[in-house]
Amino acid sequence: MRCDPIAFLQTFQEHIRHIHLKDWREEPGGGRFVELGRGNVGIDFAAVQHQLGRSGYRGWVVVETDKPTGSAAASAAASFEHLAGCTRVHTAA
Repeated sequence: MRCDPIAFLQTFQEHIRHIHLKDWREEPGGGRFVELGRGNVGIDFAAVQHQLGRSGYRGWVVVETDKPTGSAAASAAASFEHLAGCTRVHTAA
């Protein structure tokens, strides 16, 4: 069973002290963690950021990729760029 991250944030916002973001790509025979925005399980990171802002969250957000597809620096840059694009979506609206 999958969790709706927005509903989770709304329900437990007063208890959340840090956020750990990951993305997942389902593949035949299993799957793997990937850079943010490269998964295929439908996580809307822009909506997550928007909900965190609406709730007044001011804690840490940690981004992790277990096994980067390239270098660690390239993986971090790809995830950062995806999150920056999500921020632009909601600040422009």
